[in-house]
Amino acid sequence: MQIIPLLMLLIAPALQILLSAKRANGLLSLRLGVIAFLMFMLGMIISAPAVFISMSLLPSNIKCATGCVGLLPLEFLLLIFTTPAIYTIYVAKLNNKKRSAVKPPIV
Repeated sequence: MQIIPLLMLLIAPALQILLSAKRANGLLSLRLGVIAFLMFMLGMIISAPAVFISMSLLPSNIKCATGCVGLLPLEFLLLIFTTPAIYTIYVAKLNNKKRSAVKPPIV
């Protein structure tokens, strides 16, 4: 059951990929920067409940929860690397779509 807090840490990057893909396909009107900011904040907010869930899942004979608290910096590092990477990929994809839509066909 200790996998649940770790999966919670992946919610924000997964949602960012999903929402950014919808934005790139024109199904969502939110800007990519707003999506990235909101998902970064969501990831930071979700990390606290992940720590509490991890602590509550510890066996009663374990008295130290330092490893559980380590989920906070782990989530921060995950978000610091994934949020800008996902943002950059989808900005490039969106710009590529805009460029290909503007080009006239070669006759």
